[in-house]
Amino acid sequence: MRGTIKENTEEQKMKRAYVIVLLIAAALIAACSLIDTQSASYADYGAVEATGAIGRGWIPAFLPESATVVREKHNLDTNTELVRFDFDARDLGTLTQASPPTQDIVPPTLNANWWPDDLQDSVGAFFRCEGAGAYLAVDATNMRAYFWRP
Repeated sequence: MRGTIKENTEEQKMKRAYVIVLLIAAALIAACSLIDTQSASYADYGAVEATGAIGRGWIPAFLPESATVVREKHNLDTNTELVRFDFDARDLGTLTQASPPTQDIVPPTLNANWWPDDLQDSVGAFFRCEGAGAYLAVDATNMRAYFWRP
């Protein structure tokens, strides 16, 4: 009887050790993913330009000069990104005529608390950014644009 209790205790210790190793491995994998993902916020186009973010490729070159409340998140390993910005109504035509419209979009793989969960349902106009492997959604009601590279 005594041997059985001791064996169960040893088994339990091994199981606990195994679970701890798995949890540590999962935490390390998650931490590495977070390190490769970077975010930035800019008050307006001038702030974006001052930091050179467009030249580094994480903000699209077509960002209008009227852009405000610019938010960006990207992953260095996967080359995926999210960009959201507000714009002046005078730039609506430029944004919507730059790329061909589409309804066949690939949803973003990144997520952010400032990115809508229901983008396809809440924004009416989608565009495929040819050659960039990216998409643009334009919310003409709120004068807000969403750019992503899936």
